[in-house]
Amino acid sequence: MNNLTSTKVLLDSNAIIYYINGQSSVDHIVENNFLFASIISEIEVLGFNLNNQQIDYFETFFEDVSILPITNDIKNKAIFFKRNYNLKTADSIIAATAFSLNLPLISADKIFNRVQEIQFFQILVS
Repeated sequence: MNNLTSTKVLLDSNAIIYYINGQSSVDHIVENNFLFASIISEIEVLGFNLNNQQIDYFETFFEDVSILPITNDIKNKAIFFKRNYNLKTADSIIAATAFSLNLPLISADKIFNRVQEIQFFQILVS
């Protein structure tokens, strides 16, 4: 992965979870960049069956992240990505968010390699 530092990046849900769970491959990205996330990622992460401590931790994390809503542009591009790349709805919205705001997408999910219109950085986790 290229060395991302001091840039704006869009985090996929799994990148957030890996970071919170101490996956060292994500530390540099999260700690050295301006973070954005789709509202879909916030819903996905906080929608897990979490204990109160985990909920507090994730909510605190999301306070430091710019949460992006689903605009009409994002909706329309998500439809295009879903049709053309056979993505799940949530993944198509996240990819469309990255595209619409010209942000590199950070994820462990290699399915985003399909989406030619976005800049994608796959994190490797152990």
